Amino acid sequence: MRKKIYRVETLIMSGVLGLLGFSCSDINGETPDMYGTPITDYVVKGTVTDENQKPIKGIQVINSYDFTYAPNVIKDTTYTNEKGQFEGKMKGYNSLSKVKTEFNDIDGDQNGGSFSNEVQNNTNSDFVQTKENKGWFNGEFTLTLKQILKKKQ
Repeated sequence: MRKKIYRVETLIMSGVLGLLGFSCSDINGETPDMYGTPITDYVVKGTVTDENQKPIKGIQVINSYDFTYAPNVIKDTTYTNEKGQFEGKMKGYNSLSKVKTEFNDIDGDQNGGSFSNEVQNNTNSDFVQTKENKGWFNGEFTLTLKQILKKKQ
């Protein structure tokens, strides 16, 4: 008898909790509540050229993402292709405060000569939204850079 009562109580409680769980929504009942951390896609892309606007292949591009609420700076490394283009992507919190981009010639005289290293510092306000947001996805934000490297003497 006790097992039967326990089973009925369990079924009733499960039904009540199920109804409460499915009733979570916004005012219009269209969007269910979500739990977690809002995520944003950040893209840093651009081109690297010499002083004559000739693209430079093989330049190391290091993006250092500094998020307000993250304990560490997150780094991402890419390299320029034969057209001098690069693209780095980072999925992160919507609390990006700044991005430091380092351009390093690591191959010496290959690919057009030896070039000096350069650094660009940007903030979240330099990014442009390129994809719309939906729910906890805040969208995609892109930073487009142009960097001219000078030949070493």
